[in-house]
Amino acid sequence: MLPEDLLPVTTIREGGFGPIITVRGGSERTSVLTLGITRITEREALRVSIWGSANQSDWAPVASFTNIYYCGEYELELDLSKQPEIRYVRVQWEVDHGGRGGFRPPCTAWLRGCAPTR
Repeated sequence: MLPEDLLPVTTIREGGFGPIITVRGGSERTSVLTLGITRITEREALRVSIWGSANQSDWAPVASFTNIYYCGEYELELDLSKQPEIRYVRVQWEVDHGGRGGFRPPCTAWLRGCAPTR
């Protein structure tokens, strides 16, 4: 359904979004997403969500990871089977720097998708 790399290794200091990804056709519209966090600072939270669109103009959230505070790998199942109108997805993120004002330490993350094992 989705290509393997949805977000290459990226250094994040503030909110943003990744590239627009075309959802491949076919009946299987489920993927397992793996989010890797390789650097994050104490008291910092990363919020990562997946947004979907039918036309690349109007976007709506379709799935999200819980707030992440630690390095590691996190999995989430993305099931678009009940939303056949979604033809595009992109990753969006927000960073809570824990009230540090202007200081924005970087965090590093990546996101990959693969077919679920059944």
